[in-house]
Amino acid sequence: MNRYEDLATSLEQNRLELVLDRCVVTRCSEAQPEGYRGAGKLQQDPQGHLYFTMDIAGSIDALIDRLSGDEGLQSGKLLPPSAQFTISGTDANGGEWKSSPTYMDSVVNVVAQTATITLHPKTWALTITADPATQQYRWKVCSDLKPLSRGSVGTTKKQDSFEDDTWSVETDQATKLHSFTYTAISPDDLERRASLLIKGWSILCGAPLQPHISSHCQGGVEVIQIQKVYRALDHVKLYPFIDSRGGHVHDHLTFIRSWLATPGQYQQQHSTWQAYAGAATGKESFDSPLDDIFQHYYRIQFAFAMDMENAVQVVTAAVEGLINGYAKSFMDGDKTIVEPVRAAGVVIDGIKDALDERVLKIVEGALSRASAPTSAAIFERLEAQGVISSGLKKGWKAARHRPAHGTLLDHRNDENTQQYIDGFFYNYEIFKRLVFCLIGYSGHHTNFEKPGWPSEAWPPSKP
Repeated sequence: MNRYEDLATSLEQNRLELVLDRCVVTRCSEAQPEGYRGAGKLQQDPQGHLYFTMDIAGSIDALIDRLSGDEGLQSGKLLPPSAQFTISGTDANGGEWKSSPTYMDSVVNVVAQTATITLHPKTWALTITADPATQQYRWKVCSDLKPLSRGSVGTTKKQDSFEDDTWSVETDQATKLHSFTYTAISPDDLERRASLLIKGWSILCGAPLQPHISSHCQGGVEVIQIQKVYRALDHVKLYPFIDSRGGHVHDHLTFIRSWLATPGQYQQQHSTWQAYAGAATGKESFDSPLDDIFQHYYRIQFAFAMDMENAVQVVTAAVEGLINGYAKSFMDGDKTIVEPVRAAGVVIDGIKDALDERVLKIVEGALSRASAPTSAAIFERLEAQGVISSGLKKGWKAARHRPAHGTLLDHRNDENTQQYIDGFFYNYEIFKRLVFCLIGYSGHHTNFEKPGWPSEAWPPSKP
């Protein structure tokens, strides 16, 4: 029996239904233990949402009292552990199920001294035994994803290796079901590497991939996780960094190879950045930028799916975030101003007692920042290196400053609307180029700055 495939099929057909015995609903607080026992059922509604129902024969009065209590909740604050519960139970095959924490806000139906509650945890995990020799992650994603979706019939497969590991993605073109697999020889850092694969493909596909089921096999144990997938992000995807047509299949693999290799190579990556930034860095170690890149990308895609006005603000902030988080670490400031700043500091120290405290704070703040590398200086250097053009630099300034200071999009003005659209794609282009620099990608890319968005070689020839 292949529980992973069986559960996946049931989820995809919206017919999952599992009877769970020895169910326990337990409060997530050791200081305030509380639990309810009974028989339960995990199933899907017609929209695919997971929900759980359980019959409780005892402690009905206590249950009703707790559902009517406020648990000391405060508006605008995270739910404390005392207000959250987990559900556990055993299925007919002996598999152990456990839910993610959930708030017990169910309506209770009481019939003949038996209470039935309905709860809606976001995820459920099944733990079963597995082959001890298998170190593997698997996911299934159902969506029309370019460049993976390339037809209407048949099955296609992409596969590659990374160091001693292998990965693949198999696509059923009729159903748009994509099955990802990441297999490792060693369990060391398996979870981290596997998560990077799905994040890398998310960027290539233009949206965060949302698996409805995943499997993690390691040390003789398999944990299968199922969840409701929120399809809102699938409706509007970002335009891919790399042309999704067949002539650039190799570039997609090249991107994934560069992406997966970045954490291991990032200690040496500073030499590349020194060329871009034009100065040696004093830092001795560097953190991989991949998680930050993905989080910025997720925010850009979410805003883009909502409306262009918010998308412009988010993408310009993402550009600034990568520059502040990574580019500034590789740049020296203006060394020619260090001595004048020091001399000015001596003068200020001599008269600061005579200055208004507010004026003194402004002057001292300005002097402390005078020799630090600025975003403007970094853009100048990136332009000098051919990473961005003068047009992109101007596009960032225009798109960044107007919305940040409260300038609103005039939806009745086509010219103003076009300026916002241009601002988004200019900054999306800058963001993409910064990502390429950070992971050391070389290949083709779609240039969103030029009319017609042509596919061009990266990196560009230096001026």
